[in-house]
Amino acid sequence: MIAVLGLIWAYFHWATDSIFLTPRNLSNLMTQMSVTGILAVGMLMVIVSGNIDLSVGSVLGFAGGIAAYAVTVMEYGLPTAIIAAIVVGVAIGLFHGVLTAYLNIPAFIVTLGGLLAWRGAVKWLLGGNTIPISNETFKAIGQSNIGVTFGWILAGVAIVFVLFMSAHR
Repeated sequence: MIAVLGLIWAYFHWATDSIFLTPRNLSNLMTQMSVTGILAVGMLMVIVSGNIDLSVGSVLGFAGGIAAYAVTVMEYGLPTAIIAAIVVGVAIGLFHGVLTAYLNIPAFIVTLGGLLAWRGAVKWLLGGNTIPISNETFKAIGQSNIGVTFGWILAGVAIVFVLFMSAHR
């Protein structure tokens, strides 16, 4: 799989006139896919267990809405807002899990209902409006880049980890 990934990268690098593998483009790709990648890891566990979660995007939106609401309207600090978002996400996951595990409602039905319910909840919470965030630290979580030296160290560690895990299966 790693070789196929390398071939795909090489093709895109060639097809984009040597732009694809530039540090700026790779940084932009990592920033754009970070949330999706984190959700995909969690969804992998759900799918491997033979279930499905259709509500993951709506729960993410609701938890993000809670964090934005806490920072702007309630004027809480950033750590408190992040903890509130995590607590809300865990509580919703626990609620869905109880409905599925103890009440024997199929995960498809529970999470399909959750998809609609949590989407409606964030619309209700925010009044259907976008909340402008002026807190620079909050915005930096999703928009900033790490330093070049630390980035290269992190990339090297990640490459070594992937190669190690591939060799020791």
